[in-house]
Amino acid sequence: MNQAQGRAELYALVAGRVIAGLREARGWQQQELAEKTGMSQTMIARIEKGSREIGPYQLNQLAAAFGRKPEEILALIDQGVARTESAAKATFNRKETSWWQVALTIAGLVGVIGLVTFAVAAVLNEDKEKRKS
Repeated sequence: MNQAQGRAELYALVAGRVIAGLREARGWQQQELAEKTGMSQTMIARIEKGSREIGPYQLNQLAAAFGRKPEEILALIDQGVARTESAAKATFNRKETSWWQVALTIAGLVGVIGLVTFAVAAVLNEDKEKRKS
């Protein structure tokens, strides 16, 4: 896997966790989000797993369902990616850009998903606190 592929996979994983986190914060099931967006429950599940990239149309539909602007969702994803990269580089003591490959080799996909989940949870918690004030 080259660096661009690794980054694209990371982005899809983080995007999926952001969407899942926003959905769960509202107490919605995947089917409910699917109905609000006009997507299928299967598509929502694939997006949340990181196995389906979010296109512009889907992003707009998801943002509308959450009462957000698309750029707000993208900002949360970008923050999650940055936090995941930072945590992985610190954890695996790597400064070079191939940290993704090193992380997969050392921790495996489950370990990387754990880092993504932790990073996204922190980002969503900060967002929640900001929106309260």
